Amino acid sequence: MNVKVQRIVTEIEKTKEKIKELQALLPELEKQKTDLENLEIITLMRTAKIAPADFANFIRLYQESAKVET
Repeated sequence: MNVKVQRIVTEIEKTKEKIKELQALLPELEKQKTDLENLEIITLMRTAKIAPADFANFIRLYQESAKVET
């Protein structure tokens, strides 16, 4: 096989393997991001001394007002 073609084939194989590794890593990174966002929300709630029920009501009211605006 032509040396240039073989080099490209090798590069394609390496790229496919890297893509496979990154696709396996992505769900874990997304989970870590969600966990950190949740921790940030909890920290803000505790700092503001908001009870979970009050926060749930706030979110519900916010969602209702967002529906009215759109």
